[in-house]
Amino acid sequence: ARLEYYLGELSCKINCSREETALHYAGALHLLEKGGFDLGIKKWVELVSLRIENPKKE
Repeated sequence: ARLEYYLGELSCKINCSREETALHYAGALHLLEKGGFDLGIKKWVELVSLRIENPKKE
């Protein structure tokens, strides 16, 4: 799950393709749910959308 999450971070920094980034974040969510970690989908979408909309400026 962490790998998928960080792939989403990297994808956003490299080319900021929202679709590709969202796929990585969705993969991380799926793996968390599969492992028994329950994170409300509404909260997850909120967290991911904040990351996509406000990328860090370096």
